[in-house]
Amino acid sequence: MNTNFLPYLKTFIMRQYILTNLFLFLKLAESAPGVSGNVVNLGYASYHGTQNKTSGVAAWYGIRYAKEPVGELRWRAPVLVDTYVNITAGPQATIDATSPGPSCLQSTPSWTSNTASEEGQSEDCLLLDVLTPIRRVYSKLPVLVQIHGGGYATGNSASLPGDSIVHHGDGGLIFVSLQYRLGPLGFLGGEAVKADGSSNAGLLDQRLALKWVKKYIHRFGGDPDKVTIIGGSAGGGSVTLQMTMYGGVRDPPFRAAIPEYPWWTTMQNNSWLNRQYDRLIDNANCSSLDCLRGLSLSSIRKATTAAAQQAYTAGEYPFGNFYWGPYVDGTIIRDSLINDFRNGHFTRVPVMVDHSLYEGALFSNFLTNTSATLRQEIQNLWPAASSSKVDNILHAYSSINTTALRDGSIFLNVVQDALSTVSDTFVKRQAILGDSYVNCGTMHIATAVRTAGLAAYKMIFNAGYQLHGAVSNYVFSKDINPSGEVYFGSLRFPGNDTLASFLRDYIVNFVILRDPNEAHKKGNFGRPTWPIYSLGDNGVLMVGFEEITSIKDSDLSLRCKAVDEVSDL
Repeated sequence: MNTNFLPYLKTFIMRQYILTNLFLFLKLAESAPGVSGNVVNLGYASYHGTQNKTSGVAAWYGIRYAKEPVGELRWRAPVLVDTYVNITAGPQATIDATSPGPSCLQSTPSWTSNTASEEGQSEDCLLLDVLTPIRRVYSKLPVLVQIHGGGYATGNSASLPGDSIVHHGDGGLIFVSLQYRLGPLGFLGGEAVKADGSSNAGLLDQRLALKWVKKYIHRFGGDPDKVTIIGGSAGGGSVTLQMTMYGGVRDPPFRAAIPEYPWWTTMQNNSWLNRQYDRLIDNANCSSLDCLRGLSLSSIRKATTAAAQQAYTAGEYPFGNFYWGPYVDGTIIRDSLINDFRNGHFTRVPVMVDHSLYEGALFSNFLTNTSATLRQEIQNLWPAASSSKVDNILHAYSSINTTALRDGSIFLNVVQDALSTVSDTFVKRQAILGDSYVNCGTMHIATAVRTAGLAAYKMIFNAGYQLHGAVSNYVFSKDINPSGEVYFGSLRFPGNDTLASFLRDYIVNFVILRDPNEAHKKGNFGRPTWPIYSLGDNGVLMVGFEEITSIKDSDLSLRCKAVDEVSDL
């Protein structure tokens, strides 16, 4: 299959014309059972949302799904909100939901110059947003639930707006975006937390939000039995962790999953986690978890920043790693993601997975330009790795074509023009991190799901700016028809309207029908077929600047074998 975009431009225009006119003849369903005007009654509270007649999207922002996790609830499992206590003055009151709520604590890593302002952050952040079509095709719509990314340390529900997806669904789906505790509040480990708290609290937040959707989405006209979860980067990693939680479950609160460029960060051992915990309490001038529970959020934030800086200086985590993140606790997360998928310890649902060609470039330091520096960075990525395993990685990447990789990236070419050179060592480092944290994981996910007898679809994305998250610019936006165009400073990466429409089609089709190729509206309209994943010659959809083809999975390589050996330690 070899498809040029230009011949389909005319077809794309015709598609828009057909859908516009078809919409006029659709028999539209009645309003959702819990919605009256812009107000939705959840039983425990009523929320007043907003409507955008241009996009055809109704929205409710900042809906509380759990009690505020403060004081004694810090580092404990979230508690579902189902009463009026601490929500509103009484059953007749209506809560304003016309603008996003506060973000959870943002914990930016020390290798970035960006520091999130304390303004707009709160522990009272276990909130979600719900977007629905104003005019719906059916009374019970499939639901797409997004888990945001940000390295398990940053981000919020507004990171990737769902307006464009709801609009593209032509009245056929609902979009939900949830928030969860980040950084130390969501992923603090160590023996003290295990003894008097809940491990991986951020993942428990996500699961509770999904249970909330199961319980309440019918109030918005959603079908609780037709939920698909999606996320990019750490959101994609979270999607896969929701699949492997508790070793997989028989009756999950979702029926399909879309882990986009899933971030499989290093899961550290108990010794490392105890040292991380000690750094936090030392910088907070505390000696116990109870003491930490009594501190203000501002004090927690200051201790978090100081602990992360000390650990980075000590080489306990490298450039590109976010310091905080999920870990194996024996109950919620029972093993590494690689081992869980290899051993069949995951929830069986169809998946659609993707990654970009240059996943590691944004998370690699251009100053990595010597063999000694590269070796040290690999050791910092996997502190538990033996010297021989580091040797195996260096050997596996010794023969990669760094010139071809460098020349094939618009971003790296621009950097090379600015810096005069992009070293071979840097190119290898970005390949190692990209493979280990993202690319190889997509192969394991797709292989495991297909082995379990379910449909899996995989895409490698080599368009746009080709880097981590490139595909999202084509899919998620407040703009109802994003083209994928994006700017890095003054550098413009052009979009492609036809490709963007194809990508949104794939997602909408999968959410509604669990098949990216089965159109949610009659007709294919020239969209290339996305093959079911296989290890054969044509098992992966390859998206380029000028064409879409089917290829053999390039992640089936000795390189993945080498990094897998350290990723499952």
